[in-house]
Amino acid sequence: MNLADITWLQANGPTDLKTKVANDGSQMPFVYGQVGSLLSIDGYVCIPVEAAQRSFDEYADIEIRDRFDNPLGSLVLTQGYELDLSSISDHFYMAYVSEIPVSLYGAAYQMRYSYVIVEVNRYQDYVDNYLQGSALWGGFIHLNNPSALIQSYKRGPSNIIAVEGLSLPTPYHRESSLRSVVQPFAFERFQKLYHLLELRFDFDVVERIKALGSDLKGIGQIFSEYGHEELRRLKSVIEPSIKDLDALEARLNRVKHCTNCEAMSKEIFFRYGKETNPLKARETEYDQMMALGGFTKTLARSNNLISGSGTALDHKYHKLLADIAAYWIYRVRSSIVHSRIGEYVMSSSDEEFVVEVAEPLLREVVVQVFRK
Repeated sequence: MNLADITWLQANGPTDLKTKVANDGSQMPFVYGQVGSLLSIDGYVCIPVEAAQRSFDEYADIEIRDRFDNPLGSLVLTQGYELDLSSISDHFYMAYVSEIPVSLYGAAYQMRYSYVIVEVNRYQDYVDNYLQGSALWGGFIHLNNPSALIQSYKRGPSNIIAVEGLSLPTPYHRESSLRSVVQPFAFERFQKLYHLLELRFDFDVVERIKALGSDLKGIGQIFSEYGHEELRRLKSVIEPSIKDLDALEARLNRVKHCTNCEAMSKEIFFRYGKETNPLKARETEYDQMMALGGFTKTLARSNNLISGSGTALDHKYHKLLADIAAYWIYRVRSSIVHSRIGEYVMSSSDEEFVVEVAEPLLREVVVQVFRK
């Protein structure tokens, strides 16, 4: 509401405006005014907050102080809270009266936003010097027009394929699998799924060491076998686990989901690619295969990505797909995690590629790795 609404309610409203308790215990009215387009209540204004970090307690009232330990305001987490005039604090009332439409005043109301409440005499200081940085220093985002929040890319699959017999060996694996579901954005989901492969490598190494007993030389060989090469570790987990080549082939071919997806894949895997790219010297052959329909054993052979016949050809095609899957997963993960020169730096506009191409590929690999 604004000051004109308050004035109308004072004169005509069917519901009396809420009062507050004075120091002597008596009831006294709030004092209303106007600061720009904002309603002021008792010398305070409420600045809307669109989102706050989820680690905060729900419906909290958190004091904000400046670097000199002077009071600056309060963060009042009212978003999603149904406020009832009969049982709310003064700060929550200030948020309520700032947001509710005049026609609904007095009714229980579910709040759309949280608020930072600052004194009128510090309002301009807050807007000029603090508001833009609130995501970093405070863990919350003020409402902007248009919204400052990035909307996550969504897809509507026609069906979901259930896979039987998955086994997650430790509580750490199970926790990462749960976190991969509740993350709202594709980049964070991708990282949690990737953690499952990292944890699987660690688990496999521990099992191998346990089997050696006191053989220190064997333990040293295990550590020297992989060193600190992350892609090498990743391939050691993926390659022996891939049993369903048709499913992996289908996920790799999702790179053709959209024109932008194909263009982005060339940027990540080739333009910003690394020496470990299994197709580094055969980009032309890869392009020809994709133009003819995508990954198949026949097209891979006819475009000179593999050679031979019979079982030898099957083994080479299996290794090609496993190596490409590992490299693509590794490169997407690096692009998400490392915002630095030499890497393709992901932004929100790239989320379609992650949701439609990279995440389904990673999920397929994870499923095959953890299937009994």
